[in-house]
Amino acid sequence: MRKTKLYGILLFIASGYFFSFILNVNLTNFGQVPQKFLNNGNIYSNSKNNLLPVVIFYDDNYSAPWISYSKELADFLNTSFNNFGIKSNILDDIHLLNFLENNSKGILIVSMGILPYFIWNGSENSLIEKWLDNGGIILWTGCEEFYWISYPNGTNKEYGHNGGQKVLDMNYIITRSDQLVIPTTLGKYYIPKLFSHTNDIFTSISLLESNSIYYELYCQNGDLADPILFQPKNGRGYFIRVHADWIDTLNFTTIGNWIYSLVINRFFSTPFITNFNYNSQILLFNSLFYNLTISNYCDSNFSYRINFISQFFENDELTGVLYKYELNRKIDGNIKCQYNALPKKTYLIVKIYINKSFNGSDLQIYFRNLSIIINKPYSFKFNCPKITVYPGENIVMNVNYNNYYNYSINITILIFSSDRIYETYKLINITPGENNFSLKLTMSWTSPPGNASVSIIIYYFSNILGIYSLNLIVNPFYMNPFYLLLLILLIIILTLIFTIGYIILNKSKRIEKLIYKLLNSNKTIKITEFCKKNNITFKKFDNTIRKLVNNDNNLRYIIAKNNSTLVILDKIRFQNWLKKYIKENSNLTYSKLQNIIYLPDNELKNILKNLINEMDKENE
Repeated sequence: MRKTKLYGILLFIASGYFFSFILNVNLTNFGQVPQKFLNNGNIYSNSKNNLLPVVIFYDDNYSAPWISYSKELADFLNTSFNNFGIKSNILDDIHLLNFLENNSKGILIVSMGILPYFIWNGSENSLIEKWLDNGGIILWTGCEEFYWISYPNGTNKEYGHNGGQKVLDMNYIITRSDQLVIPTTLGKYYIPKLFSHTNDIFTSISLLESNSIYYELYCQNGDLADPILFQPKNGRGYFIRVHADWIDTLNFTTIGNWIYSLVINRFFSTPFITNFNYNSQILLFNSLFYNLTISNYCDSNFSYRINFISQFFENDELTGVLYKYELNRKIDGNIKCQYNALPKKTYLIVKIYINKSFNGSDLQIYFRNLSIIINKPYSFKFNCPKITVYPGENIVMNVNYNNYYNYSINITILIFSSDRIYETYKLINITPGENNFSLKLTMSWTSPPGNASVSIIIYYFSNILGIYSLNLIVNPFYMNPFYLLLLILLIIILTLIFTIGYIILNKSKRIEKLIYKLLNSNKTIKITEFCKKNNITFKKFDNTIRKLVNNDNNLRYIIAKNNSTLVILDKIRFQNWLKKYIKENSNLTYSKLQNIIYLPDNELKNILKNLINEMDKENE
């Protein structure tokens, strides 16, 4: 609701004197509207805060949607800053445009909860987004940031909650009705008169952390924060929302005091980081490079200390001195990756402390949990031309790789599959660039049929650099064509052996039957002729006769006359022949006699004994 001009002046003056008591500031120039400046960007040349100018946006031609004291707030802040010694100006739309276009850095306080349409029009990379990303500082109050697109005729077009998301390149806003927020220790430090209050518009701390955003909490309720300072996702500036509620539940002096204290204590009494860059992705075992810029807009020297803490990087600490009014101090370096690092997403904590007295307590001015992806220093592709395998089979696996290092590394590869494969290849040299090599795998002879998952683990020293898998189908042993061929060949060989054996055995039985028949016919057998005719050796013939004699008592008395003719005799005739043969061969030995007589040894001895006794009696 618009106030009358007289009522506005009276309220403005009364409020000014009230807060002159609270802040103890000189109100000699209080209430004077600053003269409109020329569009040359040089009106700050005589100010001691020329390097970080402060401006406040307020324009009567625009309408604040949900705050009724925008003008009073703008005047209060302007007077407070100037009396403190920091030159500030209240700017209308055109002069704000000129300021943003001619000053890459500065502090902009938005007192109306809106910005002119040619500064914020809902488009990507709007002027206000570019200025914030380049290092500008915005303090916003009066309504949710970038919710409206505003025009100089007093109309506001609703853009919605996506406005803040578009400007700061991330989703971070949460709306909750009448949530109580409580000051943090840091909030009380920078804003001494900050107190608990309710609000409807908040920043989600978890959403900021998920985007690895630097932030400072001044009031908090669980995941909800306001006031809060944080950086855009892709920028170097700072955005501070100070009770940008839909309804002005707090008066302008309270909001004015909070904003004034925060600007003085955070930016003109404390150094702050204006830029922090690092490689968010590195190769394993490479160093992480970073660079940061810190500025001191204060009339004091500070010592600083920077700590880097991480599980996979070597902890590091840097110290130095930051001199008064020293701006854009550049600090860069690198942090070595530890040998226990793994190719995965990890985090690096950065803490920056300052100390004004050089021997008192440190003040933490920066804390950030940097998200870093440690990438594998190579890529591997495992190709097995033969997916269907058999127990006992050798498999050749082709490995294509790309080593992103500019030097060779030695790796160990372990390949295993439960009850099927266990192979280890040590110290395989991986040369830079793209190349390939082969691995030989042997399937276990006892490998059961079915689907086999083969795990491939790559080690660098004792660190696992990667785990890969390969699926194979193990068929039963008997389905292997190679082994089927061997089985057929084995069957053929066994068949031939059986057949030959059968033939030999059958021939032996045939010869045996033939001899047996001849022996029973009492015919004389010509040994040489018989052996030649039946293609057998004399030894075979001789063994067959002896076998027949041992098995048949009727064929016991057989003699081989002159080793050439086989004669079968009865017992009496045999004894007579033997008696005569002994008399005719005085040099006869028992072994010679055995060679021509096919009697068992014991029976032959008995017959000889009887013959000898008989011959002895005859001689008597």
